[in-house]
Formats: sequence, C-alpha cells, structure tokens
Amino acid sequence: MFSVYGYTTNMLAGTLNDEPKGASGMIEKRVVVKVEPGLQARSASEFVQTTNSFASEIFLEKRERRVNAKSIMGLLSLAITSGETITLTAEGADEEEAIERLVDFLEKT
Repeated sequence: MFSVYGYTTNMLAGTLNDEPKGASGMIEKRVVVKVEPGLQARSASEFVQTTNSFASEIFLEKRERRVNAKSIMGLLSLAITSGETITLTAEGADEEEAIERLVDFLEKT
C-alpha cells in the first residue's frame, strides 16, 4: 500500500468506484451449515459459482479465519462440515440478494 496525495491506494480506489453500495454498507449473517456433508468438492464448487454471480464482495468466516467466498481454494481451506456455524459477509450493490441466496444454499438439507 502506498500514498497518493495523502490517500492510501484503498481509499483512492474507493473514491473512483462508480458502483453504488447497498443501503447499509455491509450485511453480516451467522448461518448453521446444513448442506451434507458440508462445503466440500461439489457443494463448494456450486457455492462459489453462486457467489460469483453477484457483484458484491462476499466473505466467509469460520473460527476467526476469513476467506473470499468467491475463491474455491479459500473455501476448501476452511474445511466446513455440516452442523458448523459460519459467518457470511456481503458488501455491494446486490448484498441483500447475495446473502439471501447464499443462506438458502447453506441451509438446504
């Protein structure tokens, strides 16, 4: 990270982003994973495909380890099994729809 006219690169990128943010700025939701046997191989692939259909930034957290939910490798590294509680976070123009669809995905039995 470096400064440009007193702004860090992250702040500068945020000021140039024309995509509107959601009304709340960010949505966070705790979810008990009901997908059997958890987010492994096939179900993880389907989950990542679903997350990539949204413009929002989406993260998944398990036991204070946070990964980009659009990354299959990040998702698999969490080794999420059925019955575990995870936290989903979304920020962006379609954050509400993203959280709703992803919670539905994780809670399907």
